[in-house]
Amino acid sequence: MSEAVREHARKLAQDLENAGHTEHAEKLHHVLSTHTVEDTFLWALRGVCDTLLTFVEAIDPVSEMSLEGLRTKVDAALGPAESDEKKI
Repeated sequence: MSEAVREHARKLAQDLENAGHTEHAEKLHHVLSTHTVEDTFLWALRGVCDTLLTFVEAIDPVSEMSLEGLRTKVDAALGPAESDEKKI
């Protein structure tokens, strides 16, 4: 992750915290302090899967199964310790 991107993310986390969005700020701080670029991408992809699952699970079972499959692969790539952490 480039230093400019990392600094922007730190500022965003601080702004979120100042605005009272502590949980989201903590998640961002956690990603910045503990994850490589690859892990950060996987965590973001996992978050997208979770968000999409929320929207499609009741209306599109085929897409739901496909998303679950992708999320399972992402969890496997993150490894057991990572995927069992507090979800980001």
